[in-house]
Amino acid sequence: MGETGPCGPCSEIHYFMGDDPADNRAEFVNGHGDTIMEIWNLVFMQYERFANGTLTPLPAPSVDTGMGLERITCVVQGVKSNYDTDLVKPIIDFASRLCRKEYVYASDHGMSMRVIADHARSASFLIADGIFPGNEGRSYVLRKIMRRALWHGRLLGMETPFFPKVCEFVVDHMKIAYPELDDARQTIARVVTTEEKLFASTLSNGLKRLDDLLEETGGATPAGKDLARLYDTFGLRPDLIQYVLESKGLTYDEEEFKKGLEELQAHHEADGFKSAAKQVRAVYQALASEGLASEFRGYDETETSGARVAAMLKGDERVTSLVAGDEGEVVLDRTPFYAEAGGQVGDVGWIEHDSARATVLDTRVGVPD
Repeated sequence: MGETGPCGPCSEIHYFMGDDPADNRAEFVNGHGDTIMEIWNLVFMQYERFANGTLTPLPAPSVDTGMGLERITCVVQGVKSNYDTDLVKPIIDFASRLCRKEYVYASDHGMSMRVIADHARSASFLIADGIFPGNEGRSYVLRKIMRRALWHGRLLGMETPFFPKVCEFVVDHMKIAYPELDDARQTIARVVTTEEKLFASTLSNGLKRLDDLLEETGGATPAGKDLARLYDTFGLRPDLIQYVLESKGLTYDEEEFKKGLEELQAHHEADGFKSAAKQVRAVYQALASEGLASEFRGYDETETSGARVAAMLKGDERVTSLVAGDEGEVVLDRTPFYAEAGGQVGDVGWIEHDSARATVLDTRVGVPD
């Protein structure tokens, strides 16, 4: 898989996908272009390869073999990419109808439709498996792919909320082979709807800060560190920052952005920056020392009335309020929500008041180990 690690001789099967037989040549295998596709790989794991080139026999040699389902589907159906198979193309066609634009493979709109189709499929399966959007680990991966799809929906001019509709189509399209999708239909719809609303709020705040920054610079391209802060603090994606700058006739320097982001991250580490989750645990420990113990009511009820908010955080700061569009951490004196433990993900749901409603995206134990 790389310069070092388990390896050995292999036997591969490649399939010619091109139109011109002259391109069906051995030197094109694993080479330039997309006309030849590997559909099978049989690796005889025999050695451990080290950085200096040394090959040491493995204590237990093995055989690693596999065939890609979507790749072999391309061959069987006579198409040239995974996106043209009946596994994905119907989802793309649905996205095309939703935005009222023709699907053209070699176009920006076509790429956006493929992103939406692919990520809606991934998001639906992940949520059905009990993974929910968050800021850490696989939950963060889910959030990133969902927000990338949501951004491409904006590029297509889709009316929000659109992502729940695409995910519902995914469920209908694949429920016969994967009935667990149908079982999780309502959960998928609720989670993706909530995330789209959060994204809209985040996007609005981030774009406003970018406009303010451009005003401060007199219309010139802001420094890389200032742009990186928009991503680090407000979650404004680099490709979106680039799109806005270029639409105003300004240049975007990717290297300067990366350098600025590295400086911010180094600053966080130097200052002993704590993640929001760690900060919640620290606050909860302080509250516990004051005699507060959050009572778990989940064994007796799924809805608890009269709970008191003991503390709130936004990012790494303790706050006294959260407004519409904010995302933060809330510590309660009692709760029916089961916290992540023993391999089970934390509960999701709502915290409601007479004049407000907050969506609970995850539940964690606040007291440190």
